[in-house]
Amino acid sequence: MAALCAAPGGFCWDFKCDDAPMITDKSRMDYDVPIRVQQFLDSMNNQASFTKGKNLMLTMGSGQHTGDMAFVLSGVRMKRGFDT
Repeated sequence: MAALCAAPGGFCWDFKCDDAPMITDKSRMDYDVPIRVQQFLDSMNNQASFTKGKNLMLTMGSGQHTGDMAFVLSGVRMKRGFDT
């Protein structure tokens, strides 16, 4: 279950977190966008199993800690991962 507004495990890109960034450069050996997108979907499906109704709140961190540009860029990378 989601812990307040915390991001799913492994997806906290806040400046106070140390979760790994997504590697979006396809020429790198550690390119991981498809894997990370699937992990994110698995996490959301798990969260949905604790949720009543048809809507799911996507929690990605508390508002006072998400001012870091790396957080924004990682979110954009995640969205692009779904677009591929």
